[in-house]
Amino acid sequence: MIPREEKGVHETSLRFEGTREVFLTLWARRGELPAAVFARYYQHWAGQARIHLLRQNVLARLCSGDGQGQLHRFSEGAWPEECRQPGAPASWHVVGIHAQALEGSRVRHLYLRDRIVGVVYEDTWARYCVLTGLQPENARLSRARQVDAVFDLAEEVLAGAGLAFTDVYRTWFFLDCIQIWYDEFTEARNAFFRSRGIFARPVPVSTEVGASNDRGTALVADLLAMQPKCAEASYHEATADQPTPGASFGRAIVFNLPGQRRLFVSGTANARPDENPTLPDHVAESVGRTLEGVEALLRSQGMGWRHMVRALAYFQRREDVGALERWREAHRAGSWPVLVTLAELSRKNRLFELEVEAVRSG
Repeated sequence: MIPREEKGVHETSLRFEGTREVFLTLWARRGELPAAVFARYYQHWAGQARIHLLRQNVLARLCSGDGQGQLHRFSEGAWPEECRQPGAPASWHVVGIHAQALEGSRVRHLYLRDRIVGVVYEDTWARYCVLTGLQPENARLSRARQVDAVFDLAEEVLAGAGLAFTDVYRTWFFLDCIQIWYDEFTEARNAFFRSRGIFARPVPVSTEVGASNDRGTALVADLLAMQPKCAEASYHEATADQPTPGASFGRAIVFNLPGQRRLFVSGTANARPDENPTLPDHVAESVGRTLEGVEALLRSQGMGWRHMVRALAYFQRREDVGALERWREAHRAGSWPVLVTLAELSRKNRLFELEVEAVRSG
């Protein structure tokens, strides 16, 4: 594993069975216009004709008068022209871009109604699938039916790649106005999981945050799946404490391959129900407890912060954003491939949430 950081870009390269896998984090510079962020992103991949982008996530907010802005979820095909063209109005604030790419392996695109929604690829040990930007085709359906529709679409595309939802180990759900209907979403997801026997297996780890989207649907979903081809490839729940039976999503999942171990940590928050989020030290304490919990998960798999290849931190209030950097400085945690953004979280008392991916080779 070779991490490298320079000029606002953090890149980790992994070499495995003749392939090179790249995890990229690109930060927007202070005052940098969206078009300049995208120009640097495209320039980074210039000249790498043999590399295949597996997934890319642009973290952006539609600017508002109060400076907060709403987190917006879009894929490359929907990136607004004003984000990419110099001189256009800067109504979007781009926080940064995460990307994962692969060189040296055959990658097949997956389509849904003539639209690319993912990729599938494989090696000696397993078949892997990435799906992004899954949305209901009818935005006029009830929210619960839109959740069902997204799961139906996921199963349709997975089946075309020779996989099933029981192979899914990681999900992301971007819910418009999340706090209004998060309980309704959870009920619909639980009903689907029960119907597919998901609770009898390691439950996928997940992140749910509030985000609008171009089509005005109630949600957008991304997911990762793996289908082992031999006994040497496996994944299981990884917790630093006892798992919670019947939970709607797993806290962390680790999958093992010969020569490497990968850890996926759900969007994690440590907010107590009886806490008062208006107290001065509330955010610092919540951030500290959350990071201590994530660090315990990393250590349980023989890892540390240096093994992270991707991280996302969400804050509900602008005034709290510096709490993460202060914790890192106090604990001398070093540089992280983390993007930090404002977002509506599932509960009002959740002011901070962190998701992590980490890899240990050898």
